[in-house]
Amino acid sequence: MPIILTPEDGQPAFTFPPGLILKDEFNHTRISQKVRITLSGDHVIEESARAAGRILVFEGADCWMKRSDVAVLHGLGETIGLVMDLATNDSQHYRVMFHREKGPALVITPVVPFEDPDADSYYRIGLKLIEIGEA
Repeated sequence: MPIILTPEDGQPAFTFPPGLILKDEFNHTRISQKVRITLSGDHVIEESARAAGRILVFEGADCWMKRSDVAVLHGLGETIGLVMDLATNDSQHYRVMFHREKGPALVITPVVPFEDPDADSYYRIGLKLIEIGEA
C-alpha cells in the first residue's frame, strides 16, 4: 500500500512513489514525563499520555519523484494551516500538518543536478510531519 497524504481542505490526495520510509518508526513515545526534585531531595515524577505531537520523518534514497509531482507536493507544503490525513504503507492513519518548527518540512534535492530541469527530471525527497489531535 502506498503512502498517501489527503488534505482536509478538498485538494486532491498526493500518493508517494515506493521507497519512502518512516525513518523513526519506533523512536518515539506517547508518554510525557516531568521529573522535579523537591528541596528535601525527593523526586516527584509525573507521567501522562500524549494525544498528539509525534514527529514523523520520512526519507527515501530510492524514492525518486518527477519534478512535476514535486511541484504539487511543494504547493501543499506552502499552504498555511493545511491539515491532512496520512495513510502509511502499513495501513496506519494519522491526522498531520507539515512540521516547520526547526527548518523546512520538505527537503527536495535533484538526483542529477541540471541547469535547466524539465518536468521529467527526478528528485529525492525528505518529509517532516507532526501528528495533531482530532478536530
